[in-house]
Amino acid sequence: MYVVAAVVCWSRSAMDVVNRAVNRLYNQDMDGLLAMCAEDVDWWVMGKEAGIPWAGGFKGKPGVKEYMQLFDKHAKLEGYVVEELFTDKEDGLVTVIVRCDIARKTADGGADLTGRGIAVVPSASVWAVDKHEHIVKYEEYLDTWLVAEILKRPSGAAQARAGS
Repeated sequence: MYVVAAVVCWSRSAMDVVNRAVNRLYNQDMDGLLAMCAEDVDWWVMGKEAGIPWAGGFKGKPGVKEYMQLFDKHAKLEGYVVEELFTDKEDGLVTVIVRCDIARKTADGGADLTGRGIAVVPSASVWAVDKHEHIVKYEEYLDTWLVAEILKRPSGAAQARAGS
């Protein structure tokens, strides 16, 4: 999956902030991610109307915690790479590519990597980082139809049982 993330920043170190934040998402380090967020952070993921469980608007650190719990219940970030593309010093915009794989979580907490449960979903996210290197805003745009369809599919084990 390719995630295009635009980082609005006050300093060059915003790239490091985003890299650490994605790493904390990947490692399910809720406390670490929350420590990076401003108290009144705005966190938004599209897809609520499509029934994506972790979609919607979340406010403040309690909202980010709720988002992480919802995401963790239904999906698993399997891998990622954050790469800087360019920095526009005039308006402070840093654009990065984040490549990652998201898998549907199985009942035992593992990842359904049968090929039918893996979500390869184009996604764009915008991260705003203030001069104190706190995340003040996060917005994620993704193919909500594809994610909803993948979440509805039976797991690989259920498919194998159904086929026998």
